[in-house]
This record gives sequence, C-alpha cells and structure tokens, in this order.
Amino acid sequence: MTPAEASVTIEQATDEDLRVAVSKALKRAKVTADELREQARTGRFKSEDARIAWLMISDFLDLA
Repeated sequence: MTPAEASVTIEQATDEDLRVAVSKALKRAKVTADELREQARTGRFKSEDARIAWLMISDFLDLA
C-alpha cells in the first residue's frame, strides 16, 4: 500500500466526549476541578493520578 492509498479515519471529540473525559480523570484522581487547580497552582499534587490528570485535562477543566 502506498501512502496515497492509505486511508485514515479521524474522529473529532464532541464537547460531551470532553466532559466525560474530564469527569473520569477527576474521579480517578479523587479530586474536584477546584482542588486540582489549587494543587497545580502550588505545584503540590496529592497523588500521581492528580498530576497526570492536570497534564491531560487542564485545558478542558472549564467543561467540568
């Protein structure tokens, strides 16, 4: 198969998809959006899950 013959399906996340992802990340980290923002502000995350959640969803926390 040549690159010209390859086909790629791209799916765009909806706002609802993002809300669900943010909610799941917060639940997994056992924090609220406000708690996660505060932990990021101070640089002191209560867990590795919270730190990872911040890295993954910080741009989308307003959807929470």
